[in-house]
Amino acid sequence: MRVHWSPNGVAEALAAAALISAPLALGMVHLPAMLAVSGVGVIALGVLVVGRDGRFPRVGWLPLALLGVCAAIALQLVPLPPGALRLIAPETARVAELTLFDGSGSWRPITLDRPATAAELAKWLGWAAIAMVFQHRAATARGARQRLLLYVAITAGVVAAVGLGHFFAGEKRSLFGLYEFQAANPIRSTFGNRNHLAGFLNLGGLIALGLAAATERRWMRIAWAASFVACAAGTVLSASRGGFVGLVAGVVLVPALAFGSGRRRESEGWRSWLTLGAASALAGGVAVWIYLEFPRILTRIATILALDPENDEAKLEALSSGWRAAKAGGLAGIGKGAFETAGRLYQEKPFPGMWFTHVENEPVQALAELGFVVGGLLLVVIGVAWLGLAVRGRKSWAEAGAAAGCFALGLQSLVDFSLQHACGLAMIALLAAARKGRSRRSEETSAARAVDDELEVTPYAGHPVGARAAFGSRIPRPGLVLALSVAIIFTLGAAAAWPGLDEDGDRLVAKAEGAKDSAELEPLVHAALEKRPADHLPLDLMATRLLSEAEGPKRALPWINLLLTVQPHGPRGHLLAGEALARLGRNGQALLEYRTAARLGTQTMTRVVEIYPDSEAILEAAPSEAEPARQAAHALAKLQRSDDAIAVASRALELSPEDEGLLQALYWFETTAGRHEEALAHALRMRGLNPESDAAWANEARALAALGRKDEARARYAEGLERLRGSTSLVFGLAQLELAEKRPAEALEALSGLSVTVPVTTRVAYHELRARAFREQRAFLKARDELRLATRLAPDREGLRIALADVLLKLDRTSEAKSELDRLGDTPAARTARERLSRQADRDRAAKEAIEAERLERAASGN
Repeated sequence: MRVHWSPNGVAEALAAAALISAPLALGMVHLPAMLAVSGVGVIALGVLVVGRDGRFPRVGWLPLALLGVCAAIALQLVPLPPGALRLIAPETARVAELTLFDGSGSWRPITLDRPATAAELAKWLGWAAIAMVFQHRAATARGARQRLLLYVAITAGVVAAVGLGHFFAGEKRSLFGLYEFQAANPIRSTFGNRNHLAGFLNLGGLIALGLAAATERRWMRIAWAASFVACAAGTVLSASRGGFVGLVAGVVLVPALAFGSGRRRESEGWRSWLTLGAASALAGGVAVWIYLEFPRILTRIATILALDPENDEAKLEALSSGWRAAKAGGLAGIGKGAFETAGRLYQEKPFPGMWFTHVENEPVQALAELGFVVGGLLLVVIGVAWLGLAVRGRKSWAEAGAAAGCFALGLQSLVDFSLQHACGLAMIALLAAARKGRSRRSEETSAARAVDDELEVTPYAGHPVGARAAFGSRIPRPGLVLALSVAIIFTLGAAAAWPGLDEDGDRLVAKAEGAKDSAELEPLVHAALEKRPADHLPLDLMATRLLSEAEGPKRALPWINLLLTVQPHGPRGHLLAGEALARLGRNGQALLEYRTAARLGTQTMTRVVEIYPDSEAILEAAPSEAEPARQAAHALAKLQRSDDAIAVASRALELSPEDEGLLQALYWFETTAGRHEEALAHALRMRGLNPESDAAWANEARALAALGRKDEARARYAEGLERLRGSTSLVFGLAQLELAEKRPAEALEALSGLSVTVPVTTRVAYHELRARAFREQRAFLKARDELRLATRLAPDREGLRIALADVLLKLDRTSEAKSELDRLGDTPAARTARERLSRQADRDRAAKEAIEAERLERAASGN
């Protein structure tokens, strides 16, 4: 039996598997997934070349340009002599000499992060290989280009379906319950980053829109239009502003490319335009419906059309840091992928609790990491390739969708870094397959090429074909040389990149913990800095270890200074500096460093109080900026230093007189101290700054109630609710006031003003307050029902089950009350509740027996 196989088909299948698996493998952001996807691409290229007897694939200029980028990345890993390094990459030479104490200057590569650049080299080689396979197939195989569009569109539809399924299930963090992401997203799909998710959904969704307009089958039109609507809904639910803008731009671009083209078939006439309009209108309707129907994500979706000054300022600083890195890197760049560890060198503004792993702007990051020459050429290459795709879009609805999707993704990349991962691979594949190929050749040439490129090889004895023929030749075929070179360099790059930044850091921390002293740790630190001269972690570990030794503080200061050099706005260096200076007796400098660390987002008050317990020193070490000062004040309040907390917050308020957070903090500090007049003054000032703040109205009413001015408090609650209907804090505040005054009916009336679309935690408090009101009215059945509703929503709340058991006891349901308490286990609260309820049961039983005895005595007297 003769077995037929097509190496070209296998190569396409492997490339398609890589393309499809990239977004499904958590967006291809993790190093193992990135290397696996790229490795499959390298194998696909090898299979293609072997199937062609070692001949070079039929490709255009774009895959070759991508290979040129790979060559430039590889050159960044080549060690250079000190003189050449200072000439080509002076920034790298400066950082390496600074952190490695390398005055003599050893041979070093251009990159500031060798493993990261090696990972990028492996990734780009895989991408170039996938692009080469797809472009060869598009040029030689009928329908290959259409299949490529289907790969991207179908995968995007799957990603959208997964996201919508999780959304309607209320799951924001876990993927299928198997993998839990660090951050919760409004819509949880296979991408961890919501901006990356929106970018891929835009790309695949717009291709689906083009396919809907291109197909002649009614059910296929409906299916593709539904896929587009699902992807558009996913983009809206992601609350990505860049993704939303890209979607709108893409939807506008599809008909713009189609308009005026006279080469379309008649079958692509009014039906295509109707499909396009209907799908776009439906997607817009779904977006409006989502916006109005789901209050639980309304605040997140509202960011699409609202400005977030803090977030926007951070993006601008990331962009500025990238531009400073680009200018410092000059012609050679700082190394592809090196910005994650080296970017902090170029950050000018501090953002507490935040650092930039990416520039949030793909063009600027390319210039920073690859240099102005190679980075600029890469941007030109992608732009020219997109123009070729746009030309194809003038002749096909499906290609118009692809061109619009790539444009939307490129537009979003100006404020995001989606192209680093699965989105970038999909875009490269679409751009690389933009050759017109067979349309310009005669039928005879096409038939000959089909025989040549789609040859089905049947192996049998004495017939040397495929790889055997290639290896048997004395002169290696160019395609085979290319495939082998790509495979070898990919393997070396993957080995150098493994295990990745996080794993490398964990291993270094483990080794540091196992080191007996700083002398044993120092070689490990130097080895880590050899790979990543701008990494802060080795410097941090060395300084920390030295501080733990008796004579270490003085020796730690040089390492701390290096840490502050590579991470000038990181709080850790200033915290360590404060520790070292305090132990050296330089108290003024130590307090200044503690203050700086607190200003940058690290809590230092506990340590400051331990070393310098007097109020003057605490005030000197406390930051004066609004948010850090508020955090420091709260820390002092937890340490029972309320006067110091008020002093710190008051000083910060003088510098930021309109900061509501500080006013709120001062209100609670004064309330806790029992100074309700001062608390009322802060509440009035807060309401004057923001009359629409329900917290201000509630604070004022609570302060009035604490001062015994209950009628004024009720009036303030009523006035606030008139202005801010349904406010949770005002409704609950008024209900609690009425309950405290033994007015349960009025409390129930106040609770009736709560909106039905509130979070679960709010619903729990709502049912709990209603239960209290019904208990006051001795309506125990209603109280029981309310508490049961609350326990269903919060089954782990001990207090709710204890209250429910208490109500059940009032209803003579002793066994049910015991059952509720048994669910709590043997906790201290449960034991106390059992003892209390047991005593209550004994008292109730004694009272009932007394009543029964009295009834019997009266009955006997009557007889």
